[in-house]
Amino acid sequence: MLSLLRGTYINNIEEDTDDDEQIIILLLEGRLSLRGFRVAPPRLEGFLDQIVPRYTLCQFRSHFRIAPATANELENRLAPLLVRAGVEERLPIKPRTQILVCIWILANPDSYRSMEVQFGMG
Repeated sequence: MLSLLRGTYINNIEEDTDDDEQIIILLLEGRLSLRGFRVAPPRLEGFLDQIVPRYTLCQFRSHFRIAPATANELENRLAPLLVRAGVEERLPIKPRTQILVCIWILANPDSYRSMEVQFGMG
């Protein structure tokens, strides 16, 4: 892809228009794909922090297929294994979030896209 972009850039040097240079810079920076500008999909904010804690026992079981106490036990056992430092570009995902998202994926036939919107990950 870079060789294609470089070739396009070299072919357009004679024209030397600002538009071509801006497009190539955007392509190289990754903000513009060959399909157009990338737009972040809409996501729910705070689903696991605000909505899930309000679930009743029956609601939690219907969505996660396990009891909240079982999810808490899994968190207590697995959280020390899931903690890691974040990289410069992004914050680490909390162990509780990782565990609940994993349980949700295993318990529901939803697509990954719907889970991306629901949990703000993807």
